[in-house]
Amino acid sequence: MSDPLERAAESIRHELDLEDQARERALSFSRELVRKSASAIRLIHQKRYEEAEEAMRGHAEELTAFRAAIADQPKIVKAPFVSDGEKEHVEAWVTLCLATGRPIPTPDELGSPPAPYLNGLAEGAMEIRRFVVDRLRHDDIDLAEDILGRMDDIYAILVTFDYPDAILEGLKRRLDTVRGVIEKTRHDITTAVRQDRLVSALREFERRVEAD
Repeated sequence: MSDPLERAAESIRHELDLEDQARERALSFSRELVRKSASAIRLIHQKRYEEAEEAMRGHAEELTAFRAAIADQPKIVKAPFVSDGEKEHVEAWVTLCLATGRPIPTPDELGSPPAPYLNGLAEGAMEIRRFVVDRLRHDDIDLAEDILGRMDDIYAILVTFDYPDAILEGLKRRLDTVRGVIEKTRHDITTAVRQDRLVSALREFERRVEAD
């Protein structure tokens, strides 16, 4: 084998070693970010909002450092498993903001690429249903209706992104589920409102009977 070819092979090997190392690091980091984001979402459902936000801010710092560390590996930066971690991080922020009535951070504020951000919005709009159902159990219909309105707003924005699936990373398929979740939530709230009105009417009837 000629010396130039050997040198080329060695250079390629070094380049692939770096890519492989970045891939392994990215896989490990993304899995951990998914796990941490799920833990933060559990805190949100437990209404431990400050703890959740503190954890998520820490995750954001780790994510910024991670992105900087793999910036020279564009193939890894755009890998699906990296997007999965970023999506889960966005979902946690969306869930927190919907639960607390705060504005949802922009992609720039979260440092998120477009596709993970949009998919994180969709996932957050689905995840918050659990919170809404819990509020209905506590007769907090006003908050449930407010959140449903914001879920509708998110869906209305997401359906305007008409791009190939290779760009949107599964958003179109995910939106079918989002629509179903919103309709189920709307049905639950409508049922709760009707029950609340019925209870109010019965109480009013009882008061009138007692007055007579």
